[in-house]
Amino acid sequence: MTPPENRKRTYLYKQLADKLRSEIKEGVYHADERLPSMDDLSQQYSMNRITVKRALSELRAEGLIYSIPAQGTYVAKKESHVAPTANNDRKTIGLVLSGIHPHSYGSYHVDIVTGIQEALSDIEWYLMLVTLSEPSEDRAYEHVMQIQLDGAIYLGSFEPALLRRLVKNGPPAVLIDQKMRGLKSDIINVDNYGGAYEATSYLIELGHRSLACVTGFAGHITNERKEGVIDAWAEHKLPPSAIHWIDGNYQRETGCTAAEKVLKYKNRPTAIFCFNDEMAAGALQTLLASGKVKVPEDISVMGFDNINWTMATYPQLSTVQVERFAMGKLAVQRLQDTLINPEHTPTSTAVRTQLKERDSTSAPAK
Repeated sequence: MTPPENRKRTYLYKQLADKLRSEIKEGVYHADERLPSMDDLSQQYSMNRITVKRALSELRAEGLIYSIPAQGTYVAKKESHVAPTANNDRKTIGLVLSGIHPHSYGSYHVDIVTGIQEALSDIEWYLMLVTLSEPSEDRAYEHVMQIQLDGAIYLGSFEPALLRRLVKNGPPAVLIDQKMRGLKSDIINVDNYGGAYEATSYLIELGHRSLACVTGFAGHITNERKEGVIDAWAEHKLPPSAIHWIDGNYQRETGCTAAEKVLKYKNRPTAIFCFNDEMAAGALQTLLASGKVKVPEDISVMGFDNINWTMATYPQLSTVQVERFAMGKLAVQRLQDTLINPEHTPTSTAVRTQLKERDSTSAPAK
């Protein structure tokens, strides 16, 4: 390669892409052989990771390489190689949002969309927002089909019959936060069960023996988080009656309402576990505004998702970390793999979670 001091910075990524492309075609790297990591390439060619990432994105768009999450980047078989996408032939990817719960999209989804936008920008593909607010399944189906997308990412809660029709007859698709079997598409979900199990176990280990759980609207996300709570509670041989289930809808207002109910309980729970951060923030605000309790001394509050402003609450909110940006980027990568290689085998991925302990939780007062 050209020495660093003689290269034009604007075209660094193209020079690296040309170098790797040449080595792949000359057999320096063979099919299914792993390429050096981004850090190794960055060090070897004195480039920052962003430049390396852009070069790899160009090669991935040509079908020369493919990536496996948490494993690395590999050389693709020759039959999957395609010509570089011309600027006037960029793919248009639709981000399709459901109208079933029109008020259920919040900061959690914004972060996923940001990841999608960043990943599409890297490969210079277009993003089109498609909102399904049609009154009937047929009209919603026709709405998507008429747009003639190159690919689609479905985010949110959809009517199962509609989603099956769209995936079966529409463009290649990736589903986020869905539980659908028998569909030829990649699916990306959160480990809802594991996150709820870990959060509940943490509260139990702090010493909590009574718990209020604020759930969300019906669906697999709520069901899996409930299962995680129930199993952790049972594993510690605690009575099911010590869990107070309060219906929510993942909106802040239901967190406020839930906290008002908890304050009226004769035997008040010592902890509230809300199934997302927005409800947890509402509960936290209501508890503190009441003047009747202190957080976390009297009641601990736990959320789920770790959206951006959880550290801006007072006290800072304990929660369950979900890698939302990574989910969006992974969705684009899986869709890109499908468009480049029609023989791509769809996979279902459960994104792992991580407990974030902050100031809104502590051992209960004795």
